[in-house]
Amino acid sequence: MILRIVAGVAMLCLAAGAGGLRAETAEDRYLAARDAAIDRFTPERVPNIGETELDAEAKARVELEGLMRAVLGSDTPPGFEAGQFNLTTLFSGDIDFGKLDGFMFEADGGDTQMVVTTRSLLTKWLQAKWQDPKDRLPPDAAMKSETFYLRSLGSDAAVLSYADIPLDMPDTFAILAARTQDAPPNEANEVFLTAIRGDRVFVIGANVEPPLAIPACTKPREAAEAKLSKQERAEIKPGPRNAAVLERLIKQREQIETDFRDCFAARAPKEAGFAKAISRAKELLARLPAN
Repeated sequence: MILRIVAGVAMLCLAAGAGGLRAETAEDRYLAARDAAIDRFTPERVPNIGETELDAEAKARVELEGLMRAVLGSDTPPGFEAGQFNLTTLFSGDIDFGKLDGFMFEADGGDTQMVVTTRSLLTKWLQAKWQDPKDRLPPDAAMKSETFYLRSLGSDAAVLSYADIPLDMPDTFAILAARTQDAPPNEANEVFLTAIRGDRVFVIGANVEPPLAIPACTKPREAAEAKLSKQERAEIKPGPRNAAVLERLIKQREQIETDFRDCFAARAPKEAGFAKAISRAKELLARLPAN
């Protein structure tokens, strides 16, 4: 009797243990290898980057690319060129470090870029330790973030959202935007969108022609900037006592840019040219692979 009880308890323990185990997936293997590679190439471990370190980092990315193909497969979406691994560096000090895990596909001579990943990888990437805490967003909030498109697609210029593009589709968000390394441009000339379809996530950036400019927003901005430039010439004097003046003038310039973008966002949907941005976004969605 005692033996039967002991055997029964043992069987229950084995069953519980088996139920608690989960087979390692291709995604698990990729994430473990990626995190190990990133830890291997931190500035603390690689303070000086020479040819040996560059070769080792390149080899690590090749290995990660193979693991990613086990997750996403090797199919190329129709109309796009063969995909490239989207992580272009594992050195955390590089400007392109921390891009979205997946494959980058290009079309239209490079004017259209699309990163393909999985819903799970996207969620984990958004919560990764190297992300700024303010950028650790759930996917539905991230799709509305300028930083999300900058970090996922990669660029040396900031992505500025000028207006939301209404698509009325679930798990889909699009913006009319521009990139800049300085002040916001007067024109918006790119569409960025994210679409979640089943287990796949598609993040796309594409040019839109012609660019959308709104004179009703641009003219007041130019007038305000001309007035501010005159004010700067009059108020900034030689010597060390300019700190307070400069801070005030910087805030005025930032307000001019904020007013311009607010004007653009409010007026864009009423502009005839905005239909082209909507059409471009829908065209991009139509090119997504079927699940």
